[in-house]
Amino acid sequence: MAHSEDRSPGTSVRVDGRGRILLPTDFRKDLDLRKGDRLIVQRPAPGVMQLLSAREAASRLRGALTSRSEGRSLVQELLEERRREAAE
Repeated sequence: MAHSEDRSPGTSVRVDGRGRILLPTDFRKDLDLRKGDRLIVQRPAPGVMQLLSAREAASRLRGALTSRSEGRSLVQELLEERRREAAE
């Protein structure tokens, strides 16, 4: 199975006449992809394409935002900002 830690050369797939590719079953299972799921396509370098499941992208984004707000009350900060604006 092709896990994200796997550094093997990869698998060959064909592009059809409409520009579509078929992801091998083991890749779809590894990404937990189901019919209708979305993928994020990235080009980190010329000639290189990365696929990221939208579910994984959202999970990474949530984690990034959580670490920035630790020990802070964003609601409290918003209320204080509104009070300052109202006082002006």
